[in-house]
Amino acid sequence: MYRCIVLPALVALATANPRTRPIRRRQLQPGGPGGPGGPGGPGGPGGPGGPGAEACSETISPQFGGPTAGTSCITTTQGETLTYPTDFGSTLNEVEIYTCPTSQLRVIVSNGIPDHDITPENPNDLCPVNWMVSIPLVPTMSGVNTEVSALGIVGISLNGVPAYGAQEGGGSNAAEIDASTQGVPSWGHAARSGDWHYHSGEFGRVGTVEEHTEDVLLGYAMDGFPIYGPVDDDSILDECNGLMEPDGSYRYHVRTLAQVDESLTYCNGDSPAVNWNYVLGCYKGVLTGSSVSDSAVESLPSDCVLGDATAAPTGTPTGSPTGTPTGTPTGTPTEAPTGTPTAVPVSCRGFVRCIVRFIINLIGGILGIEN
Repeated sequence: MYRCIVLPALVALATANPRTRPIRRRQLQPGGPGGPGGPGGPGGPGGPGGPGAEACSETISPQFGGPTAGTSCITTTQGETLTYPTDFGSTLNEVEIYTCPTSQLRVIVSNGIPDHDITPENPNDLCPVNWMVSIPLVPTMSGVNTEVSALGIVGISLNGVPAYGAQEGGGSNAAEIDASTQGVPSWGHAARSGDWHYHSGEFGRVGTVEEHTEDVLLGYAMDGFPIYGPVDDDSILDECNGLMEPDGSYRYHVRTLAQVDESLTYCNGDSPAVNWNYVLGCYKGVLTGSSVSDSAVESLPSDCVLGDATAAPTGTPTGSPTGTPTGTPTGTPTEAPTGTPTAVPVSCRGFVRCIVRFIINLIGGILGIEN
């Protein structure tokens, strides 16, 4: 009886195990080739690119994305200068700056095409990009320094061209020009995707020193604070490249190549303020509400009006509008109407009264009537 029970069980067990074990081996074998397939990714350019954007501190800003470049690109040749606007054809610079008082935003809409001559140092073509950069209209201090992203947009110039972090994709210095780093010239360059951008503080102002001073507004940082030209003595700047003005406002100042020690590493230890502070050393302001989107997809807030409402008040033009025009209207125009016009009617009324009285007296004298 036990033979009848045990024997079939052994037969079933013997036939089940050989079927189960090969299945498990077939599942593990594909897993092996999957491992070698993984290293194939890090072996490409993407792998080394990661360390280039490695954070220095625990308080790093988000890396704002960017819209996809368009297809109506300007064909460039490495090393050959393109004169603006002659060599740019129909693809010219377009930029509009909006003030949105209810939304409390400043919105810069541009196609990212530079408005100056360029000499491409790489083979990448120049393509339009539908930039829509929204930043706080009234920026506020965060109380904590925030590390700028080493890659991607950190601010935007008034001509609508973005300023990127100080690194290239592999972690090299993007601003200093030499044989080892092949830094980006002051007029910027195009990425592989075609988006033109700056890495240094010149913001494309080549050979125009008079337009590149500490009182000239160059653009805005992603936290909303304005960016001005370099100061002569950069020791007055804080670790973020900024300073507080006598009126209580805060502003950034770009640094010249000579004011930055490129021999230092990008990170300053674990500080959020980086050493390669050509445009910004760090953010002082709150980044909440700042964004980058595609202007062809995203709509402007309904309260936005064309015009940069605070560009003038933060720079040189402030004194002129509030000075001369005020004194003139309240001076000369007021005295003229209250002087001469008033006296004439009074004199006229007195003269008429005298004539009437003279006529009455004359008639009275003739008729013998006493007055």
